[in-house]
Amino acid sequence: MILKKSRFLIPVIFVSILALFVVGACSKKGPMEATPVDQPAESGMVEPVKQPEPEPQVQDVPPPPEPVMEEPVMVEKEPVAMVEETPIKAGDVFFAFDAYDLSREARSILANNADILNAIPGTKKGAVVIEGHCDERGTREYNLALGERRANSVKKYLVSLGVPGDRLQTISYGEDRPFAMGSNEAAWKQNRRAHFAIR
Repeated sequence: MILKKSRFLIPVIFVSILALFVVGACSKKGPMEATPVDQPAESGMVEPVKQPEPEPQVQDVPPPPEPVMEEPVMVEKEPVAMVEETPIKAGDVFFAFDAYDLSREARSILANNADILNAIPGTKKGAVVIEGHCDERGTREYNLALGERRANSVKKYLVSLGVPGDRLQTISYGEDRPFAMGSNEAAWKQNRRAHFAIR
């Protein structure tokens, strides 16, 4: 009788131990996964608890080092030779109406200009510009041609006085750049000239 009961009890004990083992194993599982907030929880289930988001960690950044002010190093330079600009007072030469030949007064002024130009050493090529000018009478084309003849006449005379020709260049402005404004003989007389520009 005891044997019959023990046969019956052994499976019951075995099933009980097995049930306890299964229940113990289920209790060791991790926490339930939370369902997304947008989706409703399935009926009969407990709504999961939202896990708080971890706070961002703020790292202390050390301030940048203060710049070290170094005293400027004084480097002695060799003295630079100052180039002195010599003012040149080359006189203008004036012409008669519709003429480009040089008067006695014009030749005297050009002789003085030649002395001034020859006294300046090392003047570069084309540094002295001789501008030919005319009064407003006549066509623009005619006055440009007349201004060119006046400038070339002056250059030719300066070269005969010993001024190197490669230092001289000519240009004609005709009536475009009058010295004196007005349509009278006094203004016209001042505008018929050869003018010197030094570069």
